[in-house]
Amino acid sequence: MKYAAERARSHEAIDLAAVPDFVLGALRVQPSMRRVSSGGREESVEPRVMQALIALAEAGETVVSRDALIDRCWGGRIVGDDAINRCIAKVRRLADIAEPPAFIVETVSKVGYVLVVPAGAAVASAAIDVLPPQPAEASEAPSGHPGGQVRRWLPAGRGVQVAAVLILVAVAAAAVMWRPASPLDRSFNPPPHSVAILAFANMSGDPAQEYFSDGLSEELIDLLSRVRPLHVVGRTSSFSFKGKPATIGEIARTLNVGAVLEGSVRRQGTKLRIIAELNDAKTGYQLWSRAFDRDQGDLLHMQTEIASDVSAALEVTLLGDEAVKLAQGGTDNPTAFDEFLKGVRAVRENTIESYHAAIAYFDSAIRIDPGFALAYSGRANAESFLAMIGPYSGTAEVHSMLVDALASADRGVALAPGVGETHAARGFVLSQGLLDFTGGFQELTVAQAETPGQATIEMIYANVAVSVGKVQEAVAAAYRAVTLDPLRQDTWGCLGFILFEARQYDASINALQHARSVANILPPQFLFELGLGLLMQGKPEAARQICSTTSEWEGAACLAVAYHALGKKAEASAELAKLRAILGDTGAYNYACIYAQWGQPADALTWLKRAVELKDPGLGDLMTDPTLDPIRGEPGFRDIQRSLSLPPK
Repeated sequence: MKYAAERARSHEAIDLAAVPDFVLGALRVQPSMRRVSSGGREESVEPRVMQALIALAEAGETVVSRDALIDRCWGGRIVGDDAINRCIAKVRRLADIAEPPAFIVETVSKVGYVLVVPAGAAVASAAIDVLPPQPAEASEAPSGHPGGQVRRWLPAGRGVQVAAVLILVAVAAAAVMWRPASPLDRSFNPPPHSVAILAFANMSGDPAQEYFSDGLSEELIDLLSRVRPLHVVGRTSSFSFKGKPATIGEIARTLNVGAVLEGSVRRQGTKLRIIAELNDAKTGYQLWSRAFDRDQGDLLHMQTEIASDVSAALEVTLLGDEAVKLAQGGTDNPTAFDEFLKGVRAVRENTIESYHAAIAYFDSAIRIDPGFALAYSGRANAESFLAMIGPYSGTAEVHSMLVDALASADRGVALAPGVGETHAARGFVLSQGLLDFTGGFQELTVAQAETPGQATIEMIYANVAVSVGKVQEAVAAAYRAVTLDPLRQDTWGCLGFILFEARQYDASINALQHARSVANILPPQFLFELGLGLLMQGKPEAARQICSTTSEWEGAACLAVAYHALGKKAEASAELAKLRAILGDTGAYNYACIYAQWGQPADALTWLKRAVELKDPGLGDLMTDPTLDPIRGEPGFRDIQRSLSLPPK
């Protein structure tokens, strides 16, 4: 369900006299009379409880944050959790006036609440202004915006592992924010044509073959994500059930899908036996199953057969070009495919050593099959990340690596122009590596169109859309990534970052808190983002406490601004000195943001110019970064914008 941020900004309580009567299932609601009724039963309702019911009904099946409820019911006044909990409990009791209950109010942990009308009892909304389910509209970056806040900056050569995590491990306007469903949840109504592909079991008797069974499952996810009508859950969420005793129904409800594909792989010599089974989540019935006994050289054909059969079982008809595209970018050579899967596994380890290993594996795959497009794209990604996080002192060496990565990406696109992954790799190199944001955005637009159901592509698109000032498109893509891979922490982290750039600070904090709940811990970059949101809300002490929990560079950058906002300038200067000792000149963009927040525009512009010289990846946020708002009106700032060929803000 979507996050209802549209109404949360007003701090104006609902005027009950101004809301006309409306219906929730079998329940008639009369706001002006503070009364609800159903089947001859009638009950008076407290004003605040009625306001809460209206706020939830307005949102549709959309999450309403606790802050939004405070605004709509208490006019923004400070209230405790007990008051909110009592109010929601009374709203829930109103549903029981109807038989069966007219609605369900569910708690979304650490986020808010959502009102769900059971299937068959639609909301009669003609008399109520029900908001369309769209992400909140982002505000423009105002000139000279005050505040003591920083954002997640990516210094060239250090800290860019954040980008690697966001992009490689790494919404559309009707995006849905995920929530886990209770096994007794009567509202379970997954999207049509939705499926989760579990990690296939390794039946080879050799634990070292796990990468192959995992890789085959992941390739099926990628293939099916190219089919437009399908909603395919991403790898991280689907694989989270590996080795756990969860039922098909539990998995489906957690991931909000209508079907689950599971299977096994046995590899002996050059022979493969693959068994796959597709089950309906609601009925438990088997929709499709098949066993494949083939030579390993027929693997690509087997993958496309499985993808086609699953699509048909989910009542999706493949168009001619989609059927052809399923086989694009891959290889018929089993040895090349094996090397490719090893490269994919190495990239996921996200270290300098693993990126070197990944490049070697991808190079081996390319030598075996020079027409293997996805191997070129994988190589481009690995070398891009290595260039940005590796211990390379000279920008000339980094630039040379990025040019080499672009050549690999170009080759991938040339070999498979209809595959989104090839365009995504090229778009990443152009934008995050070579700072060609316009060119990168064009590539990501193609990638999104060609492979519409992949969370990683949506995340890359969101980051690059921000670089060219297309904030609404970025927010939509980030929401889409969350729906596609709801148990993946960095989709929520990406959403938190994009919402921060969109100046939707409450929603950003909620997304980051959800990222914490997904993995029970927040890495430094997400703690940093959480601190930034608190700073923007005018809570520097809370931000100081959050950012003090990490000793990484992100903590020092955040504390430099938090201490300054608290009037502790000596402590702020000490944190800046600590940051400079860690990052050196590669933190140029960071320092510019800090000086902008300190009210020192000349120093800020000096460091921004240095960032341009160093091709600092942080410049990708120049168009939208709230921390630079105090200097946006400076002539020097506009000159820097023009030098990067960015459109005027």
